[in-house]
Amino acid sequence: MSTRTITREEAIRLTKEFFADVDALRVEETGSYYDEDALCQFGNQPIVQGKNEIKKLLADWYDLFDSMYHDNQTLNLDAEENTIITSQLVEYVIKAHGDKNPVVIPSMSYMKLAPSCNGGKWKFIDFRVYFDTSPIFKKVMTTSS
Repeated sequence: MSTRTITREEAIRLTKEFFADVDALRVEETGSYYDEDALCQFGNQPIVQGKNEIKKLLADWYDLFDSMYHDNQTLNLDAEENTIITSQLVEYVIKAHGDKNPVVIPSMSYMKLAPSCNGGKWKFIDFRVYFDTSPIFKKVMTTSS
């Protein structure tokens, strides 16, 4: 397996496709972007390692929402390091909450890619989302009380 760096066009396509699967709350499809031993972290939650553990995290996370939408603002690419950094505003509509107004949170995603494109698909080896999850959990708690 030879190594190569991702191009800007590939990075744009990858992030569009990835966030489309995330916004559709599709666990299997979203999970397919991760390498077998990948790391993943949302906000200040613990780091999760391994594709299966990440898919469990995604299933639990997605179960909180009726819908999610990422409005991607910027994309920065460090091609030498095969790293993509995006900023976005994310709208979350909390499941089973009478108030369908979304919680909107600014976030930044750090995506470190495997050193090669395996089978025509880039895989994340490290994925971190930097955002304040407290507004989400505050609204979830008002739903469950």
